[in-house]
Amino acid sequence: GSGDQIITSGPYFDIGITGTDHPSHPGELRVATEDAAVYSNCDVRDRWLITEVRRKDGKFRIDTNGLYAGGPAAHEEDTKLGTDPVVGARTQWTWNFANEDWDLDTEDMFEGDIGEILVFGRDLPHAERHRIRACLLSKWFGHAVSDFSESSRSVILAGASGYEDQASKCFYAFSE
Repeated sequence: GSGDQIITSGPYFDIGITGTDHPSHPGELRVATEDAAVYSNCDVRDRWLITEVRRKDGKFRIDTNGLYAGGPAAHEEDTKLGTDPVVGARTQWTWNFANEDWDLDTEDMFEGDIGEILVFGRDLPHAERHRIRACLLSKWFGHAVSDFSESSRSVILAGASGYEDQASKCFYAFSE
């Protein structure tokens, strides 16, 4: 759409996709705090992605499909963050003095599909991030995954093909 769409929001950060009306980063992934934002370096609209957003020492890094996509340098920007952690929009509660009640404002709703969001309370080592990405590629995109646990010795993989009345043909792959 033309406006921003929030993937997940809360009191500490927003993760979303900028709209086509964004002056310098249309259709890019945006990670923002109250006073700064980091953008991906590519248009992410209408594409299935595996995206990692990491924060360390107050700086964000964005990786898309295992490749660097943005950060840690941030643009100074003011962002009105949500008051509650929410997936698919930004919500803000404000006290309405006239009605003596809370008003809920929901904005920048996400229009699309989110397959899965994983949140970790610690910085993951590269090898662990790679294993998680491989499992997600297998789960969502049908990729074959190997952990190379047998790579220190020869491995024989065989597959038979042919009709019942023909001799089977075997294919072998060796790993030294």
